[in-house]
Amino acid sequence: MSFTKIWIHTVWSTKDREHYLIPGVMQFIKGESSRWINANQIIARHFKWQDDYFAASVSHSDVPNVGNYIRFQERHHRSVSWDFEIRCLLDDFGFEMFKVSFS
Repeated sequence: MSFTKIWIHTVWSTKDREHYLIPGVMQFIKGESSRWINANQIIARHFKWQDDYFAASVSHSDVPNVGNYIRFQERHHRSVSWDFEIRCLLDDFGFEMFKVSFS
């Protein structure tokens, strides 16, 4: 019998880094949450997520550290910019930048 458990840490942002999020929006996947925000007219204009995102697997033993990072990310990002954070994550995980087109 085979068993698999995979933890994925995914990071994305609002379009143009706009500062509007409502409590609980992250419980939805990226596409469904934007549909929900727009259908319920939560903000005055059309809500969009940024096209780019980051995702990496996380070892089971590192899940508590990632959880703490997520819990305190608002405080963390007061002193660390989004661009710097992404560059560090890409370097740490050995990623290369590329664009995916679904058109």
